[in-house]
Amino acid sequence: MLDVVRDMALWIACETEKEKINFLVCAGAGLEEAPDVKEWENVRRLSLMQNQIETLSEVPTCPHFVTLFLDFNGELKMIADGFFQLMPSLKVLKMSNCWNLKFLVGMSKLGSLQLLDISQNAIEELPEELKLLINLTCLNLRGTGQLNKIPRQLISNFSRLHVVLMLGIGQFNFHEAPEDNALFGGGEVLIQVLLGLKYLEVLELTLGSYHALQILLSSNQSKSCIRSLLLHKFRGTTPIIDATAFAELNHLNELFINNSIELIELKIDYTEIVQKRQEPFVFRSLHRVTIFRARLGVRCCSF
Repeated sequence: MLDVVRDMALWIACETEKEKINFLVCAGAGLEEAPDVKEWENVRRLSLMQNQIETLSEVPTCPHFVTLFLDFNGELKMIADGFFQLMPSLKVLKMSNCWNLKFLVGMSKLGSLQLLDISQNAIEELPEELKLLINLTCLNLRGTGQLNKIPRQLISNFSRLHVVLMLGIGQFNFHEAPEDNALFGGGEVLIQVLLGLKYLEVLELTLGSYHALQILLSSNQSKSCIRSLLLHKFRGTTPIIDATAFAELNHLNELFINNSIELIELKIDYTEIVQKRQEPFVFRSLHRVTIFRARLGVRCCSF
């Protein structure tokens, strides 16, 4: 589990009531069908992760559910429309690495949900009904390359978000997004919405335009919260990016440049950085730089 998601899930779980908690753990049991939903009624925490469950067709009544783990059910293709309707206390929902799951349905009643992890899935769109998840503090969409629709006003409804992980979202249709989509303009709309979130602390992002990158680099908030950045099919008015400004992203861990044919040079002026910051060390947190399918040269002005 991604460290930041694990920590957030544990923090939320530890906030639950002190009384005895009931668990039902069927992780890695080789299940092709989910256990009878009648067994779930008094359960607070359920794990069905690492199985081969194909469908969740029954509608369970789970008034006490706090956490539900469905991760690594690679065969999962269908979840019944009413499956989540009777889980009013659910706070943590993890459905990562369900590679055949393309649609989210019936989640409007999850008003208590704080962590939603649908990373590494084939999800194609985020439904409008998710705007009712007003208590969401962590949203993990990392690696959802098929995601091509995020309603333009959806993210702004999540006013309590602390963690947003969007590295690798929408890579297959990134530049075809219409104006009513938050992915419009190579991420320009999305970055403006995200940087308007009051409590944002951790951000991973995919950008596809030079203007979107300028917005990111000009924001004081981004300097403290951006952790991972992907420049995908990068387009803009200049084939050269001055990456000197990246040094101001104090917590940047990962930088990816992918399929950016128009981008031919990444320039870093260490002399300017050192003079401005008055310290000899920069990029303290950066531990990975990956350049894939880009005719890119890197020019460094040393001191």
